[in-house]
Amino acid sequence: MKMILVSIAIFSLVFNQIAFASTVALPADKRVFIELLQEVRAKDIQQGHTVAARVLDDVVQNRKTVIKSGTSVLVRVDAVKKRKIAGRQAELSLGAYETTAVDGQDIRLFGGYKKEGESRVALSVSLGVLILLPLIFIRGKDAVLPVGSVIDAFTRGSYQVAISDTQPSQRINLSRFKESMTAEVLYDNLNDNSENFEFLIKSNLGSEKGFAITQINSASIKPIELRNVSEKRDDGKTELLAEVKIKKLVKRFRKGFNNVTISNLSNPDAESIEIMIDIEL
Repeated sequence: MKMILVSIAIFSLVFNQIAFASTVALPADKRVFIELLQEVRAKDIQQGHTVAARVLDDVVQNRKTVIKSGTSVLVRVDAVKKRKIAGRQAELSLGAYETTAVDGQDIRLFGGYKKEGESRVALSVSLGVLILLPLIFIRGKDAVLPVGSVIDAFTRGSYQVAISDTQPSQRINLSRFKESMTAEVLYDNLNDNSENFEFLIKSNLGSEKGFAITQINSASIKPIELRNVSEKRDDGKTELLAEVKIKKLVKRFRKGFNNVTISNLSNPDAESIEIMIDIEL
């Protein structure tokens, strides 16, 4: 019986050495995109409650997957406020705390959804373009994060992750997917008396025809052109301040989160970005 137990122990040791024969250094501050699996409403949830969530995309380091997509993530409600100030009542903050590496060890995280709009939201790869969305959070009567919302977090500290030798190296050249265009709403310029949304747009390609909103909530619309307020070019890149009348958009908005796609009219297939806005109607 002892010989059998010893044999099993030796086999287990050898198997583990074969299955995880190398390690990859997972650095601190490695970004992890996280997808929420449930709707979160400020009015229905309390501080400290956990939120169902998972890793959105494989976390890759040195061409090896160190955290697999679909892995559960511990997300908690850090803060929730239900108050009424000038018609703006709810605030919501989520924090990501922990997930699991491919070798089973716990990976501590920090970051998440911040009511000040510090987080970034992401959409999945579409038409070969990786789209990063700055999260614009405007307090409303009912602060809501719908199912499928994506927040980002970062690894707290560095780790040595054991990697299976059978895991294939990722050798796909993704340099063509580098972000060519960014856009953000100038949230600090918004108040109850604002008539325009102001956008800061940065483009590697520039545009003779300008920029326009081409989709609202994933539905194509007749392009709403943005008025160019100012523009400057530096080292082949274009940075411009553009605006659009708020009333042109809000009549198409629904309550809660709304997605607005801004496209380069000279080359919409190459440069298009989506911004998520939460606004009280």
